[in-house]
Amino acid sequence: MGFRDVKKLAIRCLQQGAYDHEVRGNIDVKNLFATGQVDKNEVIELIRKTSGDAYQCRPHHQDADTDVHILQPWKSGCCWYVKFYFMEPDVIFISVHQQIDKEFKVKIVKEGDTRAVLCHHCGKSIATYRLRDVDFSDRRGTVKNILAAVCNQCDAVVSLPAQSTPQIKSEFEQSKSALEVRVPAHYLDILNVATQKIDASLGEDFHKTLILYYLHALTTGYYHQEGLKALLGSELANAKASKRLSMKVTKKQLAEVNSLMEQQNLMRSSDVVKAVILKVCQDIVQEKNLGVLPELRNLAAAIS
Repeated sequence: MGFRDVKKLAIRCLQQGAYDHEVRGNIDVKNLFATGQVDKNEVIELIRKTSGDAYQCRPHHQDADTDVHILQPWKSGCCWYVKFYFMEPDVIFISVHQQIDKEFKVKIVKEGDTRAVLCHHCGKSIATYRLRDVDFSDRRGTVKNILAAVCNQCDAVVSLPAQSTPQIKSEFEQSKSALEVRVPAHYLDILNVATQKIDASLGEDFHKTLILYYLHALTTGYYHQEGLKALLGSELANAKASKRLSMKVTKKQLAEVNSLMEQQNLMRSSDVVKAVILKVCQDIVQEKNLGVLPELRNLAAAIS
């Protein structure tokens, strides 16, 4: 049976619900399909993503006439390991999991190595691995000084080696998105006054740091959330939102905005930012919790 036929048959079995999981006395925690951490649609996607060079076939250790199919597709920057065999009329899954480090295999290339490529400008060409800065397609950021295959004819980056994925992943996760909200004008005054109370030498640049620090402290439970949503119903909150507040946030920081929004049952990310600013006002401007000042002053000193 050829690889295409293996993929077709495995997908058909999954779609028809004709599958089991091999058990050797216990449920193998490496089989995320068996433990319900991935579903059959995700397994189908993994099978479809597998190319011929990421496929192996070996005899089963208990029956040499039974072929065990091993697929190692890439998905979302990770290499997966999918292992199964057919026992008519079903497909039997042995393992479905992400590759752990000791199993992860990747060919390491060096700066100056060459390889054949298909360049978008030159067609078939030879490329040399060189250090380059490579942008993300949506311009959210750039991966600096990464090893890349560069076309020898036109000097364009045409491919990236698998060994560069961790660096790309790290940069992508740190890339920033815009968080823009409209707030009443006096909210900016609150941030100005609070910043001056922390350190008179600080300027507006500290506003973002202050908001994100409070956001993290509230999300993680380091600062108490009691009464946070109620602040949005206070007299101080009842005003026209005439000013725009914009900041760049990482994926992790955006996740904290969404987390606090869910924890407080708020409707919009703008409500989260407003509630955080009102909390800053309560603690620092209205001086109801000046115990936060020493830590904030240390933070200011560290980044100034």
